Amino acid sequence: MNVYIFNPENDLALGIDCLNYTPSPHAAALHRDGELFPAWWASEEDYIVAPHADDADRRWLRDNYGLVTADGFNPDECTPQPWGWSRNAAYLLRHAGVGDKCLPAEEQLTLYRRLSHRHTASALLDLIGYSGEMPVVTSDVEDAMAAISRLGSGFVKSPWSGSGRGVFNSAGLAQAPLRRRIEGIIHRQGNVIIEKPLAKILDFAVLYSAGEEGVRFHGLSVFEAEARGMYAGNLAAPQAYLRERITTLAGDDALDCTVTQVAAGLNELLAGRYYGPLGVDMMVCTADDGTPAIMPCIEINLRRTMGFVAMDVAARLGIEEPRRLTWHRGPLPAGAVALLRPGKEFTPVLL
Repeated sequence: MNVYIFNPENDLALGIDCLNYTPSPHAAALHRDGELFPAWWASEEDYIVAPHADDADRRWLRDNYGLVTADGFNPDECTPQPWGWSRNAAYLLRHAGVGDKCLPAEEQLTLYRRLSHRHTASALLDLIGYSGEMPVVTSDVEDAMAAISRLGSGFVKSPWSGSGRGVFNSAGLAQAPLRRRIEGIIHRQGNVIIEKPLAKILDFAVLYSAGEEGVRFHGLSVFEAEARGMYAGNLAAPQAYLRERITTLAGDDALDCTVTQVAAGLNELLAGRYYGPLGVDMMVCTADDGTPAIMPCIEINLRRTMGFVAMDVAARLGIEEPRRLTWHRGPLPAGAVALLRPGKEFTPVLL
């Protein structure tokens, strides 16, 4: 039996690295309002940790979508499945009743955190022989400032961050405030990453599953991000449609080669060290010669992602025409299809 918990704040918890992490009000609301979201990828035999959900929330999922999950679990015979792993995720699962024998040891959680650092993305690019501008990973503010000066501008990233959080573009920032922000990241997390801005055409991700037999391709994801990098939504659509969106721009051979090379690189980096879902964010961008090309690794998310959710929702609902899957705040707009009972601050919807 799987025990699921929706902890979308996990990327931020990894950066803080404490047991009883207190998320921001926004992140806490997303966690609370989305507690039953795992019903979309769980089975009837699985349990979902959802202390704030009530019977009406569960009935709504059953009556509208036929989604039912277990009422309880054996604390010593279960497989915990958080959105992402961290010391805080283990704390939340333990607090929910999962026995210690079912949870990762402290050294395993430390390893998960180390692998979730953005330097893993740099290591993957190196392994697959990426020939473009490599990210600069440094603990020295002068090195970071020099990299930005050389590039003209750059995306500045915290080592542990995701979905656009902990990322900003240096363009337009004066030297003094830019330096202060970089110093703050280094002080809090030990490193900072500087990346060359790319001429984006399309954001997409390749989804993988890491298991005993290694890293295997799971599916494709096409998503939207705001100009500053914040996640905005996913396309819920048949896999053939998503593939066509990518290959129309980049070509079949380029996509297939990238998927295979990245899987091989991930096997070297993760074999026997991480088990579970993961997504590699990529981009179709305009190369220096003006042609579309694939940037094979913007970041690695060692966790479940909204791309997996979009794939599960599309499969469960038999979606044939693409819909936009996103989190909506406040009253639902006309035509929105709620995936959890409406009425809370945040609701996952199809538009």
